[in-house]
Amino acid sequence: MKFHALADLFPLLEGADLDALIEDVKTRGLVHPIVLYEEKILDGRNRWNACKAAKVEPRTEPYKGNDPVGYVVSANIHRRHLNESQRAMVAARLATLSVGRPGKPANLPDILTQAEAASLLNVSERTTRSAREVLDQGTAALVAAVDQGRLAVSAA
Repeated sequence: MKFHALADLFPLLEGADLDALIEDVKTRGLVHPIVLYEEKILDGRNRWNACKAAKVEPRTEPYKGNDPVGYVVSANIHRRHLNESQRAMVAARLATLSVGRPGKPANLPDILTQAEAASLLNVSERTTRSAREVLDQGTAALVAAVDQGRLAVSAA
C-alpha cells in the first residue's frame, strides 16, 4: 500500500515508539482503521507498519470529507506530541505542495504559502522558513534529527 503525499508530511514513528505500537497491535489488534484517500494511506502509516510487523490484518476505510489537508493536520497534531520544530518541518513541506508537482492531489489548494502553512501548524513563518532551509540544504541525517524531535530547527 502506498502512502499519500499528505501523510508523508509527518515523520514516521521509529525506535521505541514504533515498538510500543507494534506490541499494542499484537495485544489489542488494530483499534482505529487506516484511512485511505485516492487509493493511498492518508492516515495510519504507522498503524499499517505495525500491523505488518505484528502479522495483524489491517482494516481500512475511505476518507469521507472535502478537506484532506485539514484532516491530516488535525489528526496528527492532536494525536502526536510534535514540538515546534517538527511542526515547522511539516509546514515547510506543506507549503511546497502545488499544482504540477508529482503526486499532488488535484483538489488541494493551488499554492499554500509558508504563512498559511505556518498558521495551520501553529508555528511562526520565520520558523517555517528555517525549516525550509533545513529541508533544502541539510543532510538526510540532519533532516531526520529535526523530524524526530532530536534537534531544534534553529540549531539545524
